[in-house]
Amino acid sequence: VLVTAAFFYREFSFSRTVLVGFWIFSTIFLAVFRRGASRVHRILHERGYGLEQVALVGGGEIGRRLQTRMREQPGFGMRVVAWIEGLDWRPEGEEDAAGRSYRLDRVRSLVRGGSIQRCIFTDSRLTPDERLDYVEECHAGGVQCDFVPDLFEVMLGRARVEEIDGVPLI
Repeated sequence: VLVTAAFFYREFSFSRTVLVGFWIFSTIFLAVFRRGASRVHRILHERGYGLEQVALVGGGEIGRRLQTRMREQPGFGMRVVAWIEGLDWRPEGEEDAAGRSYRLDRVRSLVRGGSIQRCIFTDSRLTPDERLDYVEECHAGGVQCDFVPDLFEVMLGRARVEEIDGVPLI
């Protein structure tokens, strides 16, 4: 902006030294400001302000690991407010359409309840059709939807990958 103003406004001109100095100063200022803002953001999260409300869906070892890390390290900026696991998630012997409908209803009630901002699915046994149903439901409710991937999905590399304590989320 400064260079453009100097180019079009001929009554006052800046020397190259001023322009180079301004560029160096602004670069340093921006780096310091971003680092400071990041630190303030982390401190606010550690004190419980601005935490994203998260639902863990699917349970298992990965779900427990994520829940523990989010509780121990609020600097991640997330708080687990709902956790659907065990028989609440995948009743034994219910691998048919009725079981699928049951699981979708559980997620739908969470999303429509309005108490979460992100839904993390830790069950790697979900079919592509099930995942699509969950993505559509989450997006309809304005909730971010993440899946813990299996190795094949990570290798495809077609999605945005985020990491929480070494656990990748797609």
